[in-house]
Amino acid sequence: MQKTFCLAVLFTTCLFEAESLAQTIVQQTGPNAASLCVLRKKVVEGEHETVRVSGIYGPGLDHTVLEDAECPKESTWVELDLRSDQNKEKLRKMLDRSRRAYVVVEGEFYGPPVPDPKLPEAIRNSYHPGWGHLAAFKTKLIVRAIREVKAAPTDHTSLASPPADLRLEHADVPAYPQMAVVARIFGTVQVRVTVKEGRVVNTEVLSSPPGPEILKRATIENIQTWHFYKLDNGTFITKFIYHLETKKRLDPLNPRVELQLPLLVKITAQPVALDSQK
Repeated sequence: MQKTFCLAVLFTTCLFEAESLAQTIVQQTGPNAASLCVLRKKVVEGEHETVRVSGIYGPGLDHTVLEDAECPKESTWVELDLRSDQNKEKLRKMLDRSRRAYVVVEGEFYGPPVPDPKLPEAIRNSYHPGWGHLAAFKTKLIVRAIREVKAAPTDHTSLASPPADLRLEHADVPAYPQMAVVARIFGTVQVRVTVKEGRVVNTEVLSSPPGPEILKRATIENIQTWHFYKLDNGTFITKFIYHLETKKRLDPLNPRVELQLPLLVKITAQPVALDSQK
């Protein structure tokens, strides 16, 4: 009877220690990191939530985005507001060497920003503000803590693509050619862009079949206004989408422009109403 009681006490003690150890591990490592791809779809305009998220971080501490292998073209702007310097120097050294690092971070994830309520309603309906450099990002992550830093994987070509390493410093706002709006011309233009020492040195239209000439010219003219950091070199493919909205009412003088530079530009305009013939 005494042995049975001792075994019961021993079992209870071991169980308690195991639960304590498990709690300690959870406290040290935290919950599983959320998917960046899921967060970008889940957190809607004007909302934010506290998250633990992983991804590829770069190219530097002062100009940074976070991306996921599952949705590499949907980068999120990152701002550092650390409550601890843990792992910060390790991350800085890794970015100095390769400009890319795999990280697990904690902070606040923000959905698309809300347009200024003081703006006229017509402008608010067609204006989509963004975060970060050139307001080109739909979402933002404020990093409070850096939990893990590792070398970035090299087996995903999408993560090694030049846009993750290029720092766009200036770009004119793209426009929908007025003649194309009047003629109701729409389409997509894809261009291979080569950058040398921060300047666009070559543009090659890849659209197949080629997009309308008027849209192609507008696309190339806008790309020629792009200026990158003076030491940046690389080649990448960008896409310009010209869309005519026939279902929703837009401001005819202010087409809606959505930017995920330098990979994607979408311009939506209201087609010119055609007078009915009598």
